[in-house]
Amino acid sequence: MNFNPTRRVLLLPAWSWLVVSAVLIGLANALPMPTEIEEPNYAAAIFEQPVFITRDGDDYRVVQRDAARETIPVWAVGRSVTKRFSVERYADLGVLPGFYLLSGHWEYTLHVSHFGKHWEPDEQHPARLASTDVEQIQPLVVAELNQRSADGNLGDRFTDVLQNGSDRATWLVYQNLLSGLAWLSVLMAIVAVLCMFRPDSASDDVVDTESDQA
Repeated sequence: MNFNPTRRVLLLPAWSWLVVSAVLIGLANALPMPTEIEEPNYAAAIFEQPVFITRDGDDYRVVQRDAARETIPVWAVGRSVTKRFSVERYADLGVLPGFYLLSGHWEYTLHVSHFGKHWEPDEQHPARLASTDVEQIQPLVVAELNQRSADGNLGDRFTDVLQNGSDRATWLVYQNLLSGLAWLSVLMAIVAVLCMFRPDSASDDVVDTESDQA
């Protein structure tokens, strides 16, 4: 059995895998912790286009976007978002880097505020509607969103989001990619060390003989 640190392991000298592993572990541990997770697409898409509301006597009605800039008063219906975010790390063993699991929870409420520069809010038509008015407007918003969507249930999905919020969890962050490469390099380093002490095979002897004859 001969010690041969230059024996090739996946095209690289065996000793180089020890260096690669050390570098990847160092880089993975030096990366900052993830601090952000994106809101679920289905929740963010609900209000890609705002809904506009105007007075209709003591009630409210929906105004289409083209007419909104000529209507007095008019309010834009949007959403207020409250977000909770957490990060957990798994398989964090000594110097070996762990893997991050990111989790987020979003809660939503309707937000109805003054729209346009063509009119000024006053006591009768405030810049922001009271919560009782917002509750009165919500069925109009749901009906308008259902009408806009191709499948006819965008408003129903929004109702569900208002009641239950939205959740998302993911492992897909670049820190985990580098951690995975670091763990893989450790396995390759172990294989490389074993190969350094592997007995010379007959094929190795043939190669050596042919090189001597050349």
